[in-house]
Amino acid sequence: MALPWLTLIKAVPWTDVIEHAPSVLSGAQKLWQRLPGRGGSTPTAAAPATPVVADAGQSLSAQVAALRASLVAAEQQVAELQARLSDSNVLLRDMAEQQARMVVQIEDNRRALRWAAGVATVALVLAVGLVAKVVG
Repeated sequence: MALPWLTLIKAVPWTDVIEHAPSVLSGAQKLWQRLPGRGGSTPTAAAPATPVVADAGQSLSAQVAALRASLVAAEQQVAELQARLSDSNVLLRDMAEQQARMVVQIEDNRRALRWAAGVATVALVLAVGLVAKVVG
Protein backbone atom coordinates (compact mmCIF):
# COMPACT_ATOMS: atom_id res chain seq x y z
CA MET A 1 0.00 0.00 0.00
CA ALA A 2 2.95 2.36 0.57
CA LEU A 3 4.40 1.55 -2.85
CA PRO A 4 2.41 4.20 -4.81
CA TRP A 5 3.47 6.88 -2.33
CA LEU A 6 7.07 5.75 -2.55
CA THR A 7 6.89 5.85 -6.35
CA LEU A 8 5.33 9.28 -6.24
CA ILE A 9 7.97 10.61 -3.83
CA LYS A 10 10.77 9.16 -5.96
CA ALA A 11 9.25 10.76 -9.09
CA VAL A 12 9.49 14.26 -7.64
CA PRO A 13 12.67 16.03 -8.77
CA TRP A 14 13.64 17.12 -5.26
CA THR A 15 16.85 18.78 -6.37
CA ASP A 16 14.84 21.06 -8.69
CA VAL A 17 12.29 21.74 -5.95
CA ILE A 18 15.02 22.59 -3.46
CA GLU A 19 16.82 24.72 -6.03
CA HIS A 20 13.70 26.75 -6.91
CA ALA A 21 12.23 27.11 -3.41
CA PRO A 22 14.08 30.35 -2.59
CA SER A 23 12.94 31.95 -5.85
CA VAL A 24 9.33 30.95 -5.13
CA LEU A 25 9.60 32.48 -1.68
CA SER A 26 11.20 35.69 -2.95
CA GLY A 27 8.59 35.95 -5.71
CA ALA A 28 5.80 35.63 -3.17
CA GLN A 29 7.44 38.25 -0.97
CA LYS A 30 7.84 40.64 -3.93
CA LEU A 31 4.18 40.13 -4.81
CA TRP A 32 3.27 40.87 -1.20
CA GLN A 33 5.38 44.05 -1.18
CA ARG A 34 3.82 45.36 -4.41
CA LEU A 35 0.29 45.00 -3.08
CA PRO A 36 -1.19 48.45 -2.42
CA GLY A 37 -3.21 48.97 0.76
CA ARG A 38 -2.34 45.76 2.58
CA GLY A 39 -3.33 47.37 5.84
CA GLY A 40 -5.80 44.62 6.66
CA SER A 41 -8.90 46.76 6.84
CA THR A 42 -12.02 44.82 6.11
CA PRO A 43 -14.57 46.74 4.07
CA THR A 44 -18.26 46.34 4.52
CA ALA A 45 -20.04 44.05 2.11
CA ALA A 46 -21.25 45.91 -0.92
CA ALA A 47 -24.45 45.24 -2.77
CA PRO A 48 -24.08 44.15 -6.36
CA ALA A 49 -23.73 47.12 -8.67
CA THR A 50 -26.71 47.93 -10.80
CA PRO A 51 -26.21 49.98 -13.91
CA VAL A 52 -27.51 53.51 -13.65
CA VAL A 53 -29.59 54.43 -16.66
CA ALA A 54 -30.59 58.03 -17.12
CA ASP A 55 -34.36 58.26 -17.19
CA ALA A 56 -35.77 61.11 -19.15
CA GLY A 57 -38.35 61.68 -16.42
CA GLN A 58 -35.74 62.06 -13.67
CA SER A 59 -34.43 65.39 -12.66
CA LEU A 60 -30.75 66.15 -12.96
CA SER A 61 -30.26 66.00 -9.18
CA ALA A 62 -31.91 62.55 -9.04
CA GLN A 63 -29.60 61.32 -11.79
CA VAL A 64 -26.56 62.72 -9.96
CA ALA A 65 -27.70 61.06 -6.73
CA ALA A 66 -28.13 57.74 -8.54
CA LEU A 67 -24.66 58.08 -10.07
CA ARG A 68 -23.17 58.86 -6.66
CA ALA A 69 -24.86 55.81 -5.15
CA SER A 70 -23.52 53.69 -7.98
CA LEU A 71 -20.04 55.12 -7.47
CA VAL A 72 -20.15 54.39 -3.73
CA ALA A 73 -21.24 50.81 -4.43
CA ALA A 74 -18.42 50.40 -6.96
CA GLU A 75 -15.86 51.81 -4.50
CA GLN A 76 -17.08 49.38 -1.83
CA GLN A 77 -16.71 46.49 -4.25
CA VAL A 78 -13.20 47.60 -5.16
CA ALA A 79 -12.30 47.84 -1.47
CA GLU A 80 -13.70 44.36 -0.86
CA LEU A 81 -11.73 42.95 -3.79
CA GLN A 82 -8.56 44.61 -2.49
CA ALA A 83 -9.13 43.05 0.91
CA ARG A 84 -9.63 39.63 -0.67
CA LEU A 85 -6.48 40.12 -2.73
CA SER A 86 -4.58 41.08 0.40
CA ASP A 87 -5.82 37.96 2.18
CA SER A 88 -4.88 35.82 -0.81
CA ASN A 89 -1.41 37.30 -0.88
CA VAL A 90 -0.92 36.65 2.82
CA LEU A 91 -1.95 33.06 2.23
CA LEU A 92 0.38 32.78 -0.76
CA ARG A 93 3.29 34.17 1.23
CA ASP A 94 2.62 31.81 4.14
CA MET A 95 2.38 28.84 1.79
CA ALA A 96 5.64 29.76 0.07
CA GLU A 97 7.41 30.07 3.43
CA GLN A 98 5.94 26.76 4.55
CA GLN A 99 7.08 25.11 1.32
CA ALA A 100 10.59 26.46 1.78
CA ARG A 101 10.73 25.09 5.33
CA MET A 102 9.34 21.76 4.14
CA VAL A 103 11.95 21.46 1.39
CA VAL A 104 14.76 22.16 3.86
CA GLN A 105 13.35 19.53 6.22
CA ILE A 106 13.04 16.98 3.41
CA GLU A 107 16.65 17.56 2.41
CA ASP A 108 17.75 17.14 6.03
CA ASN A 109 15.77 13.90 6.20
CA ARG A 110 17.40 12.65 3.00
CA ARG A 111 20.86 13.34 4.41
CA ALA A 112 20.00 11.59 7.68
CA LEU A 113 18.61 8.60 5.78
CA ARG A 114 21.77 8.32 3.67
CA TRP A 115 23.91 8.49 6.81
CA ALA A 116 21.78 5.85 8.54
CA ALA A 117 21.94 3.61 5.45
CA GLY A 118 25.73 3.94 5.45
CA VAL A 119 25.96 3.05 9.12
CA ALA A 120 23.63 0.09 8.61
CA THR A 121 25.72 -1.11 5.66
CA VAL A 122 28.93 -0.92 7.69
CA ALA A 123 27.23 -2.74 10.57
CA LEU A 124 25.98 -5.45 8.20
CA VAL A 125 29.43 -5.93 6.68
CA LEU A 126 30.97 -6.15 10.15
CA ALA A 127 28.29 -8.63 11.28
CA VAL A 128 28.79 -10.81 8.21
CA GLY A 129 32.56 -10.69 8.76
CA LEU A 130 32.17 -11.63 12.41
CA VAL A 131 29.85 -14.51 11.55
CA ALA A 132 32.28 -15.70 8.86
CA LYS A 133 35.15 -15.57 11.36
CA VAL A 134 33.21 -17.45 14.04
CA VAL A 135 31.89 -20.11 11.65
CA GLY A 136 35.04 -20.49 9.53
